[in-house]
Amino acid sequence: MNFPQALGRLPRSVAARAAVGFSRLAALGLLAALPLSGQAGGVVATPTLAAFNAALAGGGTVTFSCSGTITVTNPVSITANTVIDATGQSIILSGASASQIFMVSNGVSLG
Repeated sequence: MNFPQALGRLPRSVAARAAVGFSRLAALGLLAALPLSGQAGGVVATPTLAAFNAALAGGGTVTFSCSGTITVTNPVSITANTVIDATGQSIILSGASASQIFMVSNGVSLG
């Protein structure tokens, strides 16, 4: 017997409380599966500066699901610990000989 079938056998008020309790447990289970680091990280799906900046927001591990060249016109500010992982992709970060690529804040790591 699954959970909805079991609810059908209970009085309505008890079934409603059980359903609320079950949904709270499910929500807690989802929260427990989240990382505790507080860093977001993201995936770069298109080789654009906008996609790269969005993935970098908040630090964490940035990965790529695409290959290509991303041209940086101003240094990208890194203000939280960040790892850039392009495993399996061919990514070029270019300052076009006119700009440094990263500006890393004191006490922050970029790997």
